[in-house]
Amino acid sequence: MPSIATVILAIAVFLLPLALIVRPLVGRPEPAVRPPGPDELLDQERGATVRAIRELDDDYRTGKLNAEDYATLRSGLVTRGAELLQRMEASVDLAAPEQDKRDVDIEEQIRRARGRL
Repeated sequence: MPSIATVILAIAVFLLPLALIVRPLVGRPEPAVRPPGPDELLDQERGATVRAIRELDDDYRTGKLNAEDYATLRSGLVTRGAELLQRMEASVDLAAPEQDKRDVDIEEQIRRARGRL
């Protein structure tokens, strides 16, 4: 007849791997990839616009585009890039007061903490 310690050890050896296997299945599902935020989307679009301008410049240099088409397409891309930069600056400006308030709160907490020392 097995001892109580042996039975407890056998149960623990069985339950531990079972818990490790079952835990991900019953846990709250998390997305594999976090969706990009508005600032990240703007930055991605800005990067795509810069790449498009570079490709357009290369196409013009290699003779794939005539001067008229190049000027029209490049003007549209540069305008789009400028709009994106303005939107990015506006989003930074909107976040600035909130950051300033946090900075003031942190500084106040530091002053209070130093006063206690």
